[in-house]
Amino acid sequence: MAFYPALVHHDADTAFGLSFPDFPGTIASGETIEAAVADAESALVATLELMTEHGDEVPEPSPLEAVAELEDARDAQAIVLIEARFAEPTIRVNTTIPASLVARIDREAGRRGMSRSAFLTEAARAALRASS
Repeated sequence: MAFYPALVHHDADTAFGLSFPDFPGTIASGETIEAAVADAESALVATLELMTEHGDEVPEPSPLEAVAELEDARDAQAIVLIEARFAEPTIRVNTTIPASLVARIDREAGRRGMSRSAFLTEAARAALRASS
């Protein structure tokens, strides 16, 4: 599950507003911070569903340190993490891997409490992050 940072903005006599640096144009609001966060969760799911529907690549969440340095963060009251409660569609992939490597993958995945698929998915994400 991914958590995306959102900037919280609030002026006296206005609703709370949240914006996502990773998804420009995706915003949420509410009369209370709790209501704004709930609206942000819905807005994030809707954005992810639309991106997936259009075949757009969903970005990895930005590190909090990078978000804190953004110009928009300067007047934000807080940065909150919003859980991406969205199950991206999966695709079965058949691949050929040496038996000894599969055994090592299975042992490490078991040690981490993960399935083989989850382990390979996380390894691929880490390799992609390292190359960008």
